[in-house]
Amino acid sequence: MHAKVLKRGWHAVDKLMDVAWICRACHTFVHQCATNEELAKEWYTVERLMEREDVRRFAGWVGKVR
Repeated sequence: MHAKVLKRGWHAVDKLMDVAWICRACHTFVHQCATNEELAKEWYTVERLMEREDVRRFAGWVGKVR
């Protein structure tokens, strides 16, 4: 995705290694909610992911069961 992100100008080079550190369960869930392109373009931080109601609900649930 890095080459596409740079080519399309979505993010600067210095931001490419910024990642959202999340647990395996949440990682799997967000990949079910959005494509790789959507994640790279719109949902690339934990703060942005938490703007989504579905992600907030899932994170709340998984936090209780883990």
